[in-house]
Amino acid sequence: MRLRMLSTQTSHLVQGLAQIGEQLEKAVAVLPPHRTPAPRHLPVPRPPVVGTTPVGPGPPVSAVSALRR
Repeated sequence: MRLRMLSTQTSHLVQGLAQIGEQLEKAVAVLPPHRTPAPRHLPVPRPPVVGTTPVGPGPPVSAVSALRR
């Protein structure tokens, strides 16, 4: 008798979980696609400032010493 009662309870639980699973799948189906945010440890690429020129390494050391003379 007790085993039959447990079996009935188990089947009711399984049916309830199946219904919840179906409802969850329907709810997830209408959600927009997930976008993963950018990792915080990586710097955000920034566009260069308009009107600036990159600074080169400068003249060689021998040319600098020649300019001082």
